[in-house]
Amino acid sequence: ERSYLYPVEDAALMSAGDVPLVWRLFFGFLAREGLRREDAATLEWGNLSLALDSSMGHLVLDETKNGRGASWALDPGTTEALRRWRMLCPPGRWVFPTEALPRYRRRRRGQPLHVDHAGEILRRALRAAGIEREKLFQNSNNRLQLRAHDLRATFVTLALACGKSEDWVRQRTGHSSSVMLSRYRREAETAQDLDLGWLKPLHEAIPELTELRLVSRATPPEAYQGA
Repeated sequence: ERSYLYPVEDAALMSAGDVPLVWRLFFGFLAREGLRREDAATLEWGNLSLALDSSMGHLVLDETKNGRGASWALDPGTTEALRRWRMLCPPGRWVFPTEALPRYRRRRRGQPLHVDHAGEILRRALRAAGIEREKLFQNSNNRLQLRAHDLRATFVTLALACGKSEDWVRQRTGHSSSVMLSRYRREAETAQDLDLGWLKPLHEAIPELTELRLVSRATPPEAYQGA
C-alpha cells in the first residue's frame, strides 16, 4: 500500500517554519502538480510561463524521465506561489536551487536541489510539523513509509476524488494507462466519502508567500536570506 497526505497534513507541513522554505515549496509543488521528483527538481524558470496578466501559469517540459514531453496549465495557487517565490529565489536557472537552503555546500552552487534523500527530508519535515499519523512512517510487508515520490499519490488520489478525469491526471503524471491508475481508485473513493477536498492554494498555504505582495513584473529576484 502507498500512503498519501491528507489536505490538513499538507497544510501543517506548508506552514512549518522550521522546515526550509524551498523544501516546503518543492513538496507542495509535487503534491499539487503530480510531477516526478526528478523532473520537478530540475525544473527551470524557462520551463514556466507566469505572465502577470493571467491567473493561470503554463508548464512545458521537452522531455521527462519517461522520455516524453509534457505541457499543462498550472494550478492558479501554484502559479501565484511561483510568482512570489521568484522574488525571493536566488537568481539562476533553477526553480528549486540548492542555494535557497540555509546552509548549502558551496560545491553544489549553481545546481538544483539534491533529492536522492528527499523522502527522509519529507518525513522529518512532517514530524517537525507535528504530523504523527503512523502509517506515514511505517515499513511493513504491506506498506512502505511515505516517500517524496508518493506525493504523486496525494495528487492522483485527491484529483480523482475531486472529480478530475483519468486523462487529466495522466497528462500530468505520465501514467500510460488506466490500469496504472486503478490502484488509486479505492483510496480516491475513501477520500471522496470523507470529503477531504483539494489542497489549500499553495501561495496561501506557505506563510512567507502569503505575506509577500507581488509588486510588479519588473521586481528582480533577490537571494533568499532565511528559511
